[in-house]
Amino acid sequence: MDARTRATATLSLEADMRCHPVAPENGRNATVRRLARSAVVLVELALMLGAFVLGSALAGLLGAANLGTALTFGTIAFAATLTWIVLRR
Repeated sequence: MDARTRATATLSLEADMRCHPVAPENGRNATVRRLARSAVVLVELALMLGAFVLGSALAGLLGAANLGTALTFGTIAFAATLTWIVLRR
């Protein structure tokens, strides 16, 4: 890259930063937001895992022919929960 191309790229980047300023993520509020997002993600993961376990256990209790069949129903429950979570966002 020659000097002219670098200068053009730098000017373009500076102009873009003026149009779209980025607020720094620091301080107590940012930490609280990150912890809240982490908590939400952990709850969603727990919901998906719970749906898989509950779907598999329920299929086994209701007379699934074998473990593979029960796990298939668990996978269906997991997929349904994942779809619900994605659509809710």
